[in-house]
Amino acid sequence: MSLESRVARLAAFASFALVALGSSAAAQSTPYGLGTAGTGAITPTIASGDPAIGNTAFAIEVAGALGGAPALLLFSLAPGNLPLPGGTTVLVDLIPPSFLFTAPFSLGGAGGVPGAGSGSYALPLPANLPRELIGAAVYAQALIGDVTPTGGLAATSGLEVRLRHEPLVFVGTSVGGSTDPHWVIDARTNTLRSNANSTFTDNVTDARFAPGGRYLYVSSSLGNAVQRGDLGTANVSWSTFYAAGGPCYGLAIDAPRQRLYTMTGATSSSFELVAVDADPTSVSYGQPLGSTNGLAGGALIERWALAPSGDFAIVPTLLSDVVQRVDTNPASATYLQVTGTYFLPPATSALRIANQVRILPGDRYALILIQNAGSTPGEMHRLDVQTGLFVDHDPATVAIDALGIRSQPPVGFGSAPHGFALARDGSFAVVTGWSGSGFAGRLDLDPQNPLVFAWTSYVPGVSLGGAWACDLARDEQSVFVGTFPTNPQLHRLDVQTGTLIASVPLAGASNVYTVRAN
Repeated sequence: MSLESRVARLAAFASFALVALGSSAAAQSTPYGLGTAGTGAITPTIASGDPAIGNTAFAIEVAGALGGAPALLLFSLAPGNLPLPGGTTVLVDLIPPSFLFTAPFSLGGAGGVPGAGSGSYALPLPANLPRELIGAAVYAQALIGDVTPTGGLAATSGLEVRLRHEPLVFVGTSVGGSTDPHWVIDARTNTLRSNANSTFTDNVTDARFAPGGRYLYVSSSLGNAVQRGDLGTANVSWSTFYAAGGPCYGLAIDAPRQRLYTMTGATSSSFELVAVDADPTSVSYGQPLGSTNGLAGGALIERWALAPSGDFAIVPTLLSDVVQRVDTNPASATYLQVTGTYFLPPATSALRIANQVRILPGDRYALILIQNAGSTPGEMHRLDVQTGLFVDHDPATVAIDALGIRSQPPVGFGSAPHGFALARDGSFAVVTGWSGSGFAGRLDLDPQNPLVFAWTSYVPGVSLGGAWACDLARDEQSVFVGTFPTNPQLHRLDVQTGTLIASVPLAGASNVYTVRAN
């Protein structure tokens, strides 16, 4: 069977895959189950590239097998658990209509050497695949021509591969009126995919792609709702996901629990964190599942972040020193209750605003970005969520120093920082600021050691004025930075050097408030 016919067969099973398996789980390649060790007691591994529409270099990769051995890949639309003689377990469903096809191929490496065998099987994903396939899963496993001491076959674990959207960037704005423009950029080509004015994108304060990337949620502070955009067509098709009745600030998706969170209320001094059902198969999809009670307490709240685990949120207040921890674990007895209250160290400026917050992997540290008065450089406080204490980034002084001009080594944030993109592994962040001519740079971090950090300013050779929002590209090798109001652009910069890669015009974008990549 040719590669083209195999891809066509995948497409033919699209409706079955979506009905039988759903499309809400995280879109990625995830190993599952246990493989079977071969010669040398080495268990071969299976992995893949990015399962994105249009990735013509997509391949399934096998490594750690017996050098030069033959291999057989199995593809199915469902996982399985079929024991074979000798202790090997087939981890994909071999019964039609789930079962798709087998693919024999040879492993390279020194012949007969344990663990030296590796190879890849190409399965290009063309750009014209039906968008209905986004989020659908295919399950794969490799059996190796290597007999184990117990008479079985060496085998990899299973691999769940969920097709996702091509890399995209969403840009949201606030330009006045009730039909603010938005843009969708194709991140493979750095070209405009679609642009429209819509009431659904009126003053976008945040945006999140749902797992798989077909659906995009945006929070609107003037539309008083969380809106949902369907990217399965040439132009975005919009509908209201959650009618909040008040301004919505910030979004987070707890993918495993299929819950979306936003901050909303009649005013920002009466905001509550609301959990909304984000399971498309649920009868309560788009309906609130609960909220905090008395979270704001008269303080101004807009910015907050959900921990990587989804178990809690960190909520700073805008013009006070209060930072709160909210339990977001639905299984907890204190779900959506405040379980910690902390106070920022004494200010170094007459006025400060807690602009953004991000939480490092492992859930221990929260990074809180601070805008100081006027042209005073920004800072970043680090809260140890485990102890409730703020980290001192210059132990030689009496004060608790934030990351900034008073830390050792100094961190050269400019004034009015607001854009804040954190790498998935927590090893670095990109921070941008909008005041004056703007700034951008990379903050290298050690997620385990808060006293290891370094700052690199970007000098891309283009104006960074109005650099309010930024986000990392899918591969985290570049960052998208929105600028305005003079000659508004979406600039793509190299994350290591800050070198300009490409720019996309955003005509009419007087305020670029949101930049989000999938």
